[in-house]
Amino acid sequence: MREPHPECIPAVFAWHTRVATTDVGEDRLLTPSAQLRFQQEAGELHFSEGNLGFEGVAALGMAFVAVQNNCVILRRPTVGEAITVTTWSEGIRGVKFFRRYRFTDASGETLIDSVATFVLVDVKEHRMLRSSEFPFEVLHAPDEPHICPEPPRLRASKTATACGTHKVTVSQLDFNGHLNNTRYADIVFDFLPPKTASTMEGFSIAFSKEAKLGDTLTVFVEKQDEQWFLHAQNGDDVCFTAQVREGQ
Repeated sequence: MREPHPECIPAVFAWHTRVATTDVGEDRLLTPSAQLRFQQEAGELHFSEGNLGFEGVAALGMAFVAVQNNCVILRRPTVGEAITVTTWSEGIRGVKFFRRYRFTDASGETLIDSVATFVLVDVKEHRMLRSSEFPFEVLHAPDEPHICPEPPRLRASKTATACGTHKVTVSQLDFNGHLNNTRYADIVFDFLPPKTASTMEGFSIAFSKEAKLGDTLTVFVEKQDEQWFLHAQNGDDVCFTAQVREGQ
């Protein structure tokens, strides 16, 4: 393992990239799951500047696990479009680490503004750690401009309708052996009308309990005004809740 150098991690990190054909759907727009993958990769590249990417943190016996994500969508980037994903740590509150992301086009116009929260876990004992147990200090940028509010508190609706099931397969697992966080977005939009992702103004996902290989999730859906609410259960355990805000 390379020696960690947290002093080399900049407060704000910009990743210049392009939307590939594998990142878009039938409408040729960035899919919600691809958006989450871009966010995950941007955060990884950011901390890798100080040798504290996934492998560096794993060497400490720790991992950052996403628990919430919220985003405001002004325009979805299109296939082949050059974009910049800017990310920064907004700070720590309690056990939660707050990270923000801003997607901009070639002219600098904001396309997507997003925020995620993470907790630190012990990878061997599968228990949550105090934020103070992370042994390094990193720079925060709490004053960096953004438009996305913090993730809303989502609860599983008792009146939602069970609309089908989703079985966790090998291809959906991450390096921790759990359903990858980005895959939850695929599940959400698989259970909504086909054009929802193309016109929505934003979405939020809260991750409640890990799903493992072979688990079968029952997905519940409910619409209230211009918002869709979903949650998935593995038996009696709620794995995730989600909100999708429709556009015009």
